[in-house]
Amino acid sequence: MTSRNDRIEKIIPKLSDPIAELEQLRDEMENWKDSMEYSNKENSDKYSEVFECFSILEIAVQKLEDAQNELSDLIFPTARG
Repeated sequence: MTSRNDRIEKIIPKLSDPIAELEQLRDEMENWKDSMEYSNKENSDKYSEVFECFSILEIAVQKLEDAQNELSDLIFPTARG
């Protein structure tokens, strides 16, 4: 039987790929947002949609990175005293 600590250690690296994909999507939205700002389109509905998408992705990336860091510090208690 695999220990809880071993199981969590296998999970932590698997979070890196989804985080990287979300970072790439966030960067794409940020570039789109920045180009709209450069074109003075920051008052448009489309800009609001792009900004909202960027903001949600930014929060998601931060939360997943925080979770990954917290999990790496996690140590399960043992049944033995």
